[in-house]
Amino acid sequence: QVSVETSQKGVAAGLTWAENNMHNTTGAYAKGISLSGINGAETNLAVAAENKAKTWAVAVGASVSLGNGVAEGAYAENSGKNDTEAVVEKYGTKKNTISNAKAITVTAKDSSVQKGVAGSVGVAAGSNAMASIGGAVAYNNIGNSAMDKQSVKARLNDAVITTANNATLQTKATNEADFLGLALGGAVRAGGEKFGISAEGSVAVTSDYMNTVAGMDYVEIDKNGGTKSSTVEVEATSTSDITSSADALSVSVGDGIKISGNAAVSKVRSDADTTTEIKNSTIRAKDVIAKANSTNEILDVAIGLNAAVGGGSASIGLAGNVATNRIDNDTTVTLANDDIYATGTVAALSDSYERLRNYGGAISIGVSSQAGVALGAT
Repeated sequence: QVSVETSQKGVAAGLTWAENNMHNTTGAYAKGISLSGINGAETNLAVAAENKAKTWAVAVGASVSLGNGVAEGAYAENSGKNDTEAVVEKYGTKKNTISNAKAITVTAKDSSVQKGVAGSVGVAAGSNAMASIGGAVAYNNIGNSAMDKQSVKARLNDAVITTANNATLQTKATNEADFLGLALGGAVRAGGEKFGISAEGSVAVTSDYMNTVAGMDYVEIDKNGGTKSSTVEVEATSTSDITSSADALSVSVGDGIKISGNAAVSKVRSDADTTTEIKNSTIRAKDVIAKANSTNEILDVAIGLNAAVGGGSASIGLAGNVATNRIDNDTTVTLANDDIYATGTVAALSDSYERLRNYGGAISIGVSSQAGVALGAT
């Protein structure tokens, strides 16, 4: 969006808006199946779901005025849920029966990318220029709330399984989703011999409500037969990245009283849990391994730059920024109400590494032949 005013007496104004609201599920399901090989041959089952969605909300606007001033705004939003799930479960009351299994894999993977970018530029220039005012907002709300999260889910439930020699049974949920929120704003007022002001605000907010879950519930593996030599793995892994940045620039130049101010606010709220569980199951195997691993990264940046410069009357520059993180990420492994008989290893492993980088900066300049004031806050 572009707005231009050339009459030297008017105002140029514009607003641009981009919004995506998602309610999607990528799913693969096996319900109440009976699987056996011909003449007792080995069997294999693969249930896999993968989400590779790329979602962009981009709002960019510019206004230029040779008259009295400009007002410009931009808003970009991604919201809603984008679930990924691979599930084996009963159909009504019918359980799953899998005989002489050599390999069973149930996998769900989210490698989606969601980006919200908002940018606004306003320029007021000329002998009558009085004001340049703008704002940019980028908002990512992934999952609706702590009670209604986006999920990556892999589950093997309600199954009676016998295995072939050295079989592998794997249930794995992987979250590799990336999120970007970027708000950039610039306001410039140049010229005029009277009072002049430039003001800009930039806000970037990312809320990440996600569950990454791998589970096994009400499963019997070689309880009354089979080789009892399988390797059973249940694993949830999250390596999601969040980048949030709000940056604002304001400049006021002229011979009259000049005021330049801006504010940049960047906020990240993460409630992303990584959960592995084996419950209510009987397992006779060589190795039983349950793992949960979280290595999420968050980069949060807020920068404000402004300058009020010129001869004549006073110059005032004001800059402020806020960058905040609130993290409530849990990584857990649970074995509950199970009967596990293993000739090798039984392990419950939980590992979490959260890398948080938070940067805030403000530069304010006020220059005048009479009086100059500059204030900055971070």
